[in-house]
Amino acid sequence: MRLAGSIANQHDAATFIDYLLTLGITARAERNAANWDLWIFDEDQLQRGRDELAEFQAAPQAPKYRDAVKAAEAIRTQRLEKELAARRNTLSVPRPSVISSSGKRPLTMALLTMCGVAFLLTSDNPNQSVLNELRITAIRPEDSRYLLGLPEIRHGEVWRLVTPILLHFGPVHLIFNMLCLIDFGTQIELLRGWKRMLPMVLLFAIPGNLAQYYFAGPNFGGMSGVAFGLFGYIWMKTLYEPWAGFFLQPLTVVILIAGFLLGVIAPDVIRMANWCHGVGLAMGVAVGYAPTFWRNLRGGKS
Repeated sequence: MRLAGSIANQHDAATFIDYLLTLGITARAERNAANWDLWIFDEDQLQRGRDELAEFQAAPQAPKYRDAVKAAEAIRTQRLEKELAARRNTLSVPRPSVISSSGKRPLTMALLTMCGVAFLLTSDNPNQSVLNELRITAIRPEDSRYLLGLPEIRHGEVWRLVTPILLHFGPVHLIFNMLCLIDFGTQIELLRGWKRMLPMVLLFAIPGNLAQYYFAGPNFGGMSGVAFGLFGYIWMKTLYEPWAGFFLQPLTVVILIAGFLLGVIAPDVIRMANWCHGVGLAMGVAVGYAPTFWRNLRGGKS
């Protein structure tokens, strides 16, 4: 991306980005002190973007810019429909973008690999030795008892705050969580980079694991708390920063929210790590909405 210039307020920045989209130029806006910096994705379109920006700043109220808002919305809707159709047509066949970009998402691939290895090591391990090394605290297999107060973590085994996300109990549990991780993790890592995604994973995992332990004990595991956090983050970006490039299928939103509510309403029927899910989702929504909240707060003070 290359910087094309700046615009003084958020409304004009959003309008100009909509106008660029109608010209086939993809751009995004980022808050920079009192202004909004405009970034052009394609370097070959940079000069045209700068020329259009100069013309826009000379007459931002021109009808063609107001008309571009509806036209840009129609373009986004058309792209969404094409994406949904493509996903329906490919079904379980991996998307080319995922295959070709595997080297650009090392964190997502590392998490997938670690979950797969952990599943292989724990699925046929009756004495639970590997399970107990990855749980937030060890459980005695003979009577399911455990020591209170997380003694292993207090004595330096801090990895236990995170490693429950690697545990999965059955192939369906593993496959569902891995599909969510591939979808959400790939988007965030490609658009934000692994260095920004890693703190998110830790932030979504650790508080959720601690809450689940405190309220329900240590017999839990799964990537779903992190998946809900990543989902919450992307959800906020699609709502409040549509220019950022994130995408959610409407059906994905319905399935995850319905599954979350079902786990809360009927915990005896569907046993889930509800505290991991709830805390992860809340943290993801908070992290995803925080920049918008800050922009609104700063805008209200200016």
